[in-house]
Amino acid sequence: MEEDERHDGRYPAGLPSDRDLGKAIEALEAGNPDAESSDALRFLDHALSYAHTAIDDLLHGEGLPPHDPMEFAKWYDAAEVPFKEEW
Repeated sequence: MEEDERHDGRYPAGLPSDRDLGKAIEALEAGNPDAESSDALRFLDHALSYAHTAIDDLLHGEGLPPHDPMEFAKWYDAAEVPFKEEW
């Protein structure tokens, strides 16, 4: 995906949110579950972490407190990853 495709112009390029969203997209692409990579779950976890950071960057830019991912726990399929220690 080209840099111009990721940046829609709503936020100036170079902001922390733009950087973190780019990292989230890169990790998501690296963690393609169809690619049969043993690291897919780790990359998808990284993508989610970077996406949460990008959300917090945007909230911070608006003077709002960071979001609490656990507020959404009732929609999670799994509360934790039992084998995360293996990463």
